[in-house]
Amino acid sequence: MNQEDIALLLAVIGGACLATAWIGRRTGDAVRDVRLALGTGSVVLACGALALIAQAW
Repeated sequence: MNQEDIALLLAVIGGACLATAWIGRRTGDAVRDVRLALGTGSVVLACGALALIAQAW
């Protein structure tokens, strides 16, 4: 498993968390749950982007 695979995996997981937060907001879930999913997704997606950028350098 190389660094591009890890970046892609993190991007997929982060995107899934962000989609979960969006669906939770649209369906009226608890605000703290939506914020937790949004924060987690943002951090994981940022880590995936950082892994991809670090590989390019």
